[in-house]
Amino acid sequence: MNKIAALALVVVALAAGCGGDGDTASTTGAAPQAEQYPDDAKSRETLDEFVQAAGRRDAAAMYALLSEESRAKFGPTLAHFRLTAGRDLSIVLGAMARDGGDYEHVMAQEVTPSWSVAAIQGYVTANGEEQHGAYAVALRRLGDERRIELAAPVTFNPVTPEPELKSESTPDIATEVSADEPVLRSIVWVDGEALVSNLGPEQVILSAEVTTPLDKGRHTVVTYAETQGGAGANAFTFQVG
Repeated sequence: MNKIAALALVVVALAAGCGGDGDTASTTGAAPQAEQYPDDAKSRETLDEFVQAAGRRDAAAMYALLSEESRAKFGPTLAHFRLTAGRDLSIVLGAMARDGGDYEHVMAQEVTPSWSVAAIQGYVTANGEEQHGAYAVALRRLGDERRIELAAPVTFNPVTPEPELKSESTPDIATEVSADEPVLRSIVWVDGEALVSNLGPEQVILSAEVTTPLDKGRHTVVTYAETQGGAGANAFTFQVG
């Protein structure tokens, strides 16, 4: 398994990692507009600290940035985290922050007074070739502090466009969402811009449509879902052209 394939597994297993409350406006009158969310610089900084700690293989620094709920699930002690989730994150996510890898921030936005979402996209070098991927997390907002949430009762499985494959300039976006309890809010972003989206009545497919053609090149989809007990986010990249 290559590093980015492994990263995708980590995103699903550890970060779980669509337009407002998942509702679309009436089909009559003006076209519905996606809700806009304010930038959250603190969440961007916190995710950056987390990725850099993973790059240093510093399990203690990563553990300190986790929410209490995430520590309980993936700890419950630093020693346990270091040998399990911390090790996996150091290998695959940390590769973006070491020689042969690089990343950039895609977005960091406040969703509610309790939650923010932040995401990066980047690459690692394996067998002399660049392999691209993305990573997104929900962050608990605790006053001026942010904590990485890895214990969300939500998982994501991107359906379209297919991750890492080429797409048309106005792709339909669809992600399977699985949750242990009802989803209260769901959002889709492309390149940091929220789209009008909908979560199906059975809470299985979270969908959105790109209406303004995207430029040729690489783009990043971030999905988010929130329940009464927590929130999760996921990210992947695709190419246009």
